[in-house]
Amino acid sequence: MKKLWIFLIVLLVLSLLIQVEAQVPVTVYGYVFMPDGSPAVGASVTVRAGSSSKSTTTDSNGFYKVDLTVSSVPVTITVTAKKDRYQGSKTVSGVEGAVRIDVTLQKVKESTSISISVSRSELSLGDTVTISGRLRPAMVATVYVYVIPPSGTTKEYEVTTSSDGRFSISITVNELGQWKAYAEFRGNDNYKPSTSPTVTFYVKKSISLEVNVQIVNGTVVLQCNSTEDVTAPLDVYISVDNGSSWIKVSSKQMSHGSVEIPLQLTVYGRVLVKVYFHGTAKYSAVQQIKEMCIPSPIEVSLQMKVQNLTQTLNQWISKAQALEESLNETLVKYNETAKALKQVSMEKQQLEAQVSQLQNEKESLQQKVEQLTSKVEELENQVATLNLYLIVSTMVSLIVGIGVGFLLGKRLVAKTVKKSGKEE
Repeated sequence: MKKLWIFLIVLLVLSLLIQVEAQVPVTVYGYVFMPDGSPAVGASVTVRAGSSSKSTTTDSNGFYKVDLTVSSVPVTITVTAKKDRYQGSKTVSGVEGAVRIDVTLQKVKESTSISISVSRSELSLGDTVTISGRLRPAMVATVYVYVIPPSGTTKEYEVTTSSDGRFSISITVNELGQWKAYAEFRGNDNYKPSTSPTVTFYVKKSISLEVNVQIVNGTVVLQCNSTEDVTAPLDVYISVDNGSSWIKVSSKQMSHGSVEIPLQLTVYGRVLVKVYFHGTAKYSAVQQIKEMCIPSPIEVSLQMKVQNLTQTLNQWISKAQALEESLNETLVKYNETAKALKQVSMEKQQLEAQVSQLQNEKESLQQKVEQLTSKVEELENQVATLNLYLIVSTMVSLIVGIGVGFLLGKRLVAKTVKKSGKEE
């Protein structure tokens, strides 16, 4: 056991002796200059030699000097110097003992970063999307925004940042599908260039979601219909604090653009109901918010009683309306009958007037007939007289004619006889 302890102590002493003997001094000195060759006064200098390093500051002449110890030589020395926004370094290999290393500073451009975001990740055709971003450190500079539509033709937009480094552009999306956008700062004399990550947004076909709310015996029934034949999940939320917070109460699958969702709610009073359509690869998400008033069980009971009374009242009203219609029909028929009777009466009066007129005309005709009868009798008498005159005159004429004929015949016979005697 003692021999083991002695052996360990000997090994420890030997290792310490080796470490002491391995420390080799190295001196590094030199000057640090500005880009124009002037001394870099007050520049911080760090010298690294293997695993050893030491820092110092240049004097009024830009001079520095550092003493280091290294485990072995030759060694590689790296000198790094900084002042304000200027920096430089130089590395020399194979150094033993002392070495002069001069460093000339160069202006260091500050790193930048740029970020962008879009106002909405899903849009409908014809919507306007706003692409916003920020350049850090904040400065007024020119930034280029690149937008890649689904067709793949990249469009470049030039925009100037505000003093806080913010910028934004608004564009109208006119293609369905996946859009991409990123921003680029091309750098300047003081800052390095940077490029933002690419953001993605989608333009989808919009749909119309119609939500009808019915309350049947205290149960809320949502009838949801879409203008498109789409199948997708719907989530239903309610809010009792005017939309400040929402509670998910149901999820249901819309099939072929329609779904009916019954809700068993334990809240009463004014409630907002939000139906959210998640959207699909083709259709954009959409939501509808409806306001409704959910009655309490007492109100439901009262409403049912009121409904029953209303039904009874409506039945009585229907009967009264039917009776009124019957009475109206009877009245109409009575009025029609009265009008008909009045018309008959008027026609009777007209007929009576016509009969009276005809009677008057009959009497006048009778008088005229009597007058004509008298005239006929007179004419008959006159005709009889004329007939008598005619007979008498005819007879007279015959008698006269016969006498004249006789005389003429006698005279003619006498002449004939006389003539005959002369001839003899």
